[in-house]
Amino acid sequence: MHLFIDTTEMVTFGLLDENFRWKEYFFDPKATVSTKLHSLIFQMLEKNEMEFLDLTSVIYCAGPGSYTGMRVAEGFAKIVEWQEIETYSFYHYEVPQMCGNKSGIWFANAFKGETFIYEWNESQSSHNLALDKNIIESLKGKKIFSLRGEFDTESWHTADLIKEKPDQTLKVIFDKKIKRNLFYYRPLNEEFKKC
Repeated sequence: MHLFIDTTEMVTFGLLDENFRWKEYFFDPKATVSTKLHSLIFQMLEKNEMEFLDLTSVIYCAGPGSYTGMRVAEGFAKIVEWQEIETYSFYHYEVPQMCGNKSGIWFANAFKGETFIYEWNESQSSHNLALDKNIIESLKGKKIFSLRGEFDTESWHTADLIKEKPDQTLKVIFDKKIKRNLFYYRPLNEEFKKC
């Protein structure tokens, strides 16, 4: 069994069987990450008559997203590694490519009045921050993806792609043994500088 965790913005996690089909999936936009994650995961394992050490791997999202949220998932993964359970991690903006999209743009609210934009095609990729008021103009005519539809524009949501296609997303991460470092919208010295 594999455990999936995404705390980049909201609490999402699930249990997958050996074929990467959901046994259970949990999403709660209101749950407080730091106070509920551990107990909710252990309740899910208990419900499925499993113990923590029965897990084959833990796959978590390493960003981009909320600084605190990402640190919670990474901290959980570090504890799991002490138990000699494999951990793997990925970025949300990699999901459309895992699903076969050769080009597109992925965006998310980067806080502080800015939007994170990741754009790719078959030969290159780039990412940057833009002012929110300028985002819609830069998206015209492109295949658009986002985490959960943060802006009033039509887009495919990568959280939904993971839920609908775990065999094309999470299985790829497991098979390729992908391990990403946490990805913050800004360098930490810029994120936490005094005003």
